[in-house]
Amino acid sequence: MTSFELILQVDPIPEDLEDILCCDWDAVVGHHGDDVLVSVTAEGPTAQVAAKTTIARLRSLGICVRRFSEDLVSRTMIAERAEVTPQAVGNWIRGERQGTTFPQPFTHAAGGLWLWSEVNRWLQTHDLDDGMNHPDRIDYIEVNYWITHSAIWNRAPASIPVEQTVTPPTVATYGDWSGRTVRVSSSVPTTRSVKA
Repeated sequence: MTSFELILQVDPIPEDLEDILCCDWDAVVGHHGDDVLVSVTAEGPTAQVAAKTTIARLRSLGICVRRFSEDLVSRTMIAERAEVTPQAVGNWIRGERQGTTFPQPFTHAAGGLWLWSEVNRWLQTHDLDDGMNHPDRIDYIEVNYWITHSAIWNRAPASIPVEQTVTPPTVATYGDWSGRTVRVSSSVPTTRSVKA
């Protein structure tokens, strides 16, 4: 099994459940305004399986999971995590060092925010990664789709098999910095079994 670092946005939870998550799961529970984020390391053959299994476990405790949150990092955060100067990160982003293309920002808001999994994969080629596995862009998309379209949406354990009819997006194309592209295309409702 592979370990993945996951961040899940959940509804507010009682203090006793926070204690269980912190002590028994070795999770970190953070509060950002009305948002509650649970950061946890989970095992699975893939990031999607690890996330869905973790969501099922949280649901079994009565915790409502709202979304699988991307681990987005700024230039400063990249420098801190890679233990380099912000100037070094600026050089990487501009393509002035290391000779390989740095990942594109996930969003250009706030001067650019990058998906940590893509940055960490780039850092790995330079022996500067954190040694952990992180979900890819498509993992976030797929798991959030699963959360949103689950017939038992966050109200019961996800391990209960459910057959549901879903209509995927008509056309969507997603890519990441490594050049992989995933195309989802369908306008016909399909029936599938959903399992954790």
